Amino acid sequence: MMINHSVQSYAYSTPRTLRHRNATLKVEFFPGGRQLWLALVKMTVLLVPVILGVNMWVQGSMARLDGKAEQLAAQERQLREDNIILRTERAVLISPARFEQKAASKLALYFPDKGQVVRF
Repeated sequence: MMINHSVQSYAYSTPRTLRHRNATLKVEFFPGGRQLWLALVKMTVLLVPVILGVNMWVQGSMARLDGKAEQLAAQERQLREDNIILRTERAVLISPARFEQKAASKLALYFPDKGQVVRF
């Protein structure tokens, strides 16, 4: 007569690491497995210098741009001051009193008085 067990026991009574007396006790210090942590260490070793290099490059670029922005702001201030000075000089040069003075001194031209006859 054949006896066929319909349910086989798949669960061991003791863990595999403790089954043999000569076997060493395996303790996992790294959750997720050793391969995962080795991959993470490799990625960190490779990516940290790249990230630090990009960070240094960005900071250097920002410092150069800040210096250039300050230089342009100083140049703009100087141009505004020059523009104010040139506008006041232009206002003085094109004033009607200035035209009368130049016409009188260089061309001997004067506005007629009230009693004078004017012909065109």
